[in-house]
Amino acid sequence: MIILTSIFISFLSLSSSDCILDSSTAYISKEISLNDDLMKKYGDCHQVMENTTVTVSLRFAVKTFKFLHDNFILHSWAFLSWHDDHLTWNPEDYDGIHSVSVSIMTIWTPQIHLDNELEFETEILDPPILNCKVSYMGIVSCIPKVTHIIQCISVLNNWPYDTQTCTFNYTVKNNVKLSYPPSKAVSTVGAEYATGWIIVAYEYTHPDELIDTMSVVLTIERVAALLAAINVIPLVTVAVLCVTAIFIDVNKTLRVFMLCFSLACDFVFVQTINENIPRGGIGAPKVLNFLKASIFMTAITIVATFALRNLRKKTKPTPTWVNIVNDFLLKNSIKTFIGPIWDPELHEDDTIKKSLQDWNTFTYILNSVNIVTYIIIYFVLYLIYIPRPIPVIV
Repeated sequence: MIILTSIFISFLSLSSSDCILDSSTAYISKEISLNDDLMKKYGDCHQVMENTTVTVSLRFAVKTFKFLHDNFILHSWAFLSWHDDHLTWNPEDYDGIHSVSVSIMTIWTPQIHLDNELEFETEILDPPILNCKVSYMGIVSCIPKVTHIIQCISVLNNWPYDTQTCTFNYTVKNNVKLSYPPSKAVSTVGAEYATGWIIVAYEYTHPDELIDTMSVVLTIERVAALLAAINVIPLVTVAVLCVTAIFIDVNKTLRVFMLCFSLACDFVFVQTINENIPRGGIGAPKVLNFLKASIFMTAITIVATFALRNLRKKTKPTPTWVNIVNDFLLKNSIKTFIGPIWDPELHEDDTIKKSLQDWNTFTYILNSVNIVTYIIIYFVLYLIYIPRPIPVIV
């Protein structure tokens, strides 16, 4: 009984298998017959298409990209479609087959070359093994994978908030007229993010006066949050620390310590920025100008601190012009902005005590002028040399 059951099941499986094979074989046979008929009918249509203006719809979908050492590597899909009158058929004649796959080696295809390829000139429809889908109405659709590498020289003036513009220049040949989708000719769909960069804008141009050229312009922006936290924000913090130290009495050790600490931090930032600045590119980051100015101003302030210390200790009578300056600033409303004067050095001799008081007042006025000057200079330096994000017009 078991043997008979096994034989029966095997017979059913074999019968079912034969039916599927026959059905599949019939469909494949019709598809092969359709391909043969299309190629016979196509004949010398390559030459006919070469002399006919063909409208080709083109759209790019970015998969991934990488920007490293002034090289832009773009991996994308290219969606191309056009109409070919020589690739039509009646589906009823081929068991309802509405579409078929054909090799690009057997039909006419548009020639679209990337001119500024870094290594060699390539064509979008270049791989010989690529197949395209053809519908019974003659619509040819191809979706090749495209990898292009171009040189894109980075401009580092606004680093780390720099944006780079990379252009892919294509040449269109054999009487091709390009058409673009009404919405987006380039789509990213989440692929705009790469290591350290973001695609923030694109431009797709095909000038009417240059019908054989087209270009895709991608604007990428550096992800700068971490770099700014390491290389920019500390610079501003140390500048504030330097200005704060100037408010302290020149005789206080804390003032000298804070200024020396600020100067040491500036030299550390030189090394930090040097390690983080990208290699290659053109232009120097303007933040370096802020750092150089900060080092110079801090060093000058340290020297000025010791000079003011010595000036406060002078026992000789002050010159007439010093007294005029002191009287002018202390006997009108400007005194309100100067604030409380430092306590002068004590001495038993009244003449020397008067000289110490006058020199103390003059020293404090000089320091107050120094504070105002440094605040103005640092504010101007901040506006000119501290990089900030630049809005990109999409």
